[in-house]
Amino acid sequence: MLANMLENINHVTMDDAILRASAAENQNTFLKDFPPPLFIDEIQKAPNLFEQIKISLDSTHKKGQFFLSGSQQFKMMKHISESLSRRIGILNLQSLSLREITGVTEQTPFLPTDEYFSSRRRSPSEIDYDHIWNLIWRGSMPEMVTNPDYDWRMSGRRNLPV
Repeated sequence: MLANMLENINHVTMDDAILRASAAENQNTFLKDFPPPLFIDEIQKAPNLFEQIKISLDSTHKKGQFFLSGSQQFKMMKHISESLSRRIGILNLQSLSLREITGVTEQTPFLPTDEYFSSRRRSPSEIDYDHIWNLIWRGSMPEMVTNPDYDWRMSGRRNLPV
């Protein structure tokens, strides 16, 4: 999502072993090679960059210079809280809801009232039992839902039996 929204800025991923090594060994010059505004994906793989990002933010006081994403939220949050406190905004993206996946457009917020429950009865979505189990098993992150050929068993896991 961020890559699509931020097409016109520098974009690096720490999945790239060469870039990750550069960030680890040359963190002082890494941001000169990739100046802000900069989108860094899988930032948790290069935690030493947080200090350089902090220095850059403190020197410029410009907002919207760094966009950081990662798939290991807890590791990333530890480094952020230690080095970038009060300098960033955090968005936690959740998986798609069953209503989003099945296209139910009812947007009424949940209120435990008779009116709410009767309105929900009027707009049921037919959901196949096998489809529910597939969602439970695969998960409901956007890539899992929109790409049925995606091999979810290999995403981020190593040496697990298939």
